[in-house]
Amino acid sequence: MEILNKHLQKKLVGPCVICGVEGSEIKFRRFTEDAKCKALQHKTLDPTWQLNITQFCHNHYMNYIVNGTVGPSTIKRRWESDDNPIMRFDSDDGEPKLIEEIDLSSKASEVRDNKGVSEFDFIESVRSMAQIFYAREKKEKILPIYDWKLLQEDMESKDSRLRPFFNMLEKLINPSGRGLVDQTIAQRQKGLSFLCYFLAGIGNKHISSLKKDIAMFLDNSGTSDRAIDTLSNMQLSSTSRENRREKNVISSIHRDNVTKELIKYQTNAIVANIDDYHNIHGLRMPTTTSTSTVAHMTTILAIPIPTANAIPKNIVYNMDVNQYSIHNPLLVDGNSLISRIESHHMALLSQSFNDRFIGQLTFSEDDLLNNLTIHCYDADIHEKRKDRQLRDTLLIDFIKLDLHSTEAYIKAMETFASFPEFREYLQHNVIPLIADWPGQIHPRKAITMQLQQSKKSNQTGIPECVTSFIPIMGPLHVSFNSRETVVLLFYDFFNSAYKYIFGTKKKLANKPRPWRINLLLQLISDAWKNIAPYVKEKIEPSCSRDVEYLTLKALLDDTIPLVLNIYATIFRSGNWETYIEACVRVWCLFARFKRKNYNKAPLFFLSDVWYWENINHPILEVLKNYLAVFNDYLIENYHSLI
Repeated sequence: MEILNKHLQKKLVGPCVICGVEGSEIKFRRFTEDAKCKALQHKTLDPTWQLNITQFCHNHYMNYIVNGTVGPSTIKRRWESDDNPIMRFDSDDGEPKLIEEIDLSSKASEVRDNKGVSEFDFIESVRSMAQIFYAREKKEKILPIYDWKLLQEDMESKDSRLRPFFNMLEKLINPSGRGLVDQTIAQRQKGLSFLCYFLAGIGNKHISSLKKDIAMFLDNSGTSDRAIDTLSNMQLSSTSRENRREKNVISSIHRDNVTKELIKYQTNAIVANIDDYHNIHGLRMPTTTSTSTVAHMTTILAIPIPTANAIPKNIVYNMDVNQYSIHNPLLVDGNSLISRIESHHMALLSQSFNDRFIGQLTFSEDDLLNNLTIHCYDADIHEKRKDRQLRDTLLIDFIKLDLHSTEAYIKAMETFASFPEFREYLQHNVIPLIADWPGQIHPRKAITMQLQQSKKSNQTGIPECVTSFIPIMGPLHVSFNSRETVVLLFYDFFNSAYKYIFGTKKKLANKPRPWRINLLLQLISDAWKNIAPYVKEKIEPSCSRDVEYLTLKALLDDTIPLVLNIYATIFRSGNWETYIEACVRVWCLFARFKRKNYNKAPLFFLSDVWYWENINHPILEVLKNYLAVFNDYLIENYHSLI
């Protein structure tokens, strides 16, 4: 029985020369002649290894002998420690002999002295960062800094001894010394900012701003509570319970924060965006209480203009006893529209858009890419990240409300009046409301009904605060609807062009996505500019009265460039006179194509503008100087982030 047990007992039980592990349950390999040859070949041989005596665990045998993936410079023997000197051995005759002792602490001290770091080592650097972060978050109540350069400057200004530490971290960006593009360097610098917060937060649970932001982002992205808690155990985020508590805190103090900001801008002009949002991906399986879980929400944004004075509701001239309201008493003044278009724009409309503006519209490559992605809100598009930042924008409220009626818009506008500190502003000033067509027609109905109510002293239940808003046409929606209308009306032409460009087997969708519409319109517009002189020279003399030729020429020379540039180039450049002319042209386009609703929206805007010119209202100066602010892009951008 004793002999049988000896045979059953495992012969190799360690310890491993690399990690020191031992035990019969682990597989070990002996250092043989064949293993020595392989180690010599891989240049991983250590002179202290003894033939037929030294043992390796399976993992280290594969690394050092078979694959040779670890060099001798990284070998740390099991008898070595940070507190003892490192020994080098010579084994020419097979027996190890001590030839040198290296004092690791003295070498490290020399390095620190040469680098100028002295005794301020890694641990103390992290401790100093933690103290600064704690003071920022808990005492000064300052938001975290995620930009590496700004973080580095702020930390070094408070503790100059951190400079060598940050210089060491910057070497992690490009350890191999290869040439990197600026975009790659910027991405890796963000990793350094995260690393600083992570290191400081390991030993101080109160440094939690980064963890809270990560947990909040994961929660908004639909990550489960279990996944968030798993990352919390790895010290990468806060827990799901803490995240719910943080959301409740943010919700409770949001109104106070908005009140402070509105008070700050009580003497400045403010622009509003109101639009609805619904989750089209919600569950539609009926339950015992509802047929759908789709939530209709309303977003209310305010965009202050700090350098512009507040826009007054009524104006009074010195020699006149009458007050002139910002609201047109005729709602839409047809006579004024007819006279202005005939006297100022009819001659200009005889020229095509290209003939009128071809010399003024020149694009760089960046401008062209920006125009092509004008209706794209993808966060991964590097060129769009700057536009997607909602700086200087106030989220007044995000409420459950579907904007399908006048009453719903009244309720949304009353949100501003719910701030007691802001009621005085609404009594004397107006807020331009930039919105799509429903955001034009319903508020105008409410305003008209309230003005009639005040004249007749009838109580119809419409609050007076609705007259503190003036609806203005949203240029982004005009641009999108005009482009879509042109492509759908001339679908056969654009489908043929699409097949010619991308292949005969390709078919343009019946309702193409915005980015595809933009790309197709831009390609056709650029192609027409190249061949237009030759076409006009050879074909126009014989086809000057041909309906098909004139229709195609109007499409290529006037319609397509108009819808491409009215918002992307003209509006965003802030050129007021050119934008008014483009609005007249786009109204002619909608009227000619009988586009529902949008054949009336530009008339509302033009009628108001020319009414304000007649009474010399101050809103005109704000529009001319800050045209690009009167935009509905911000609210569409906000909805894309939800």
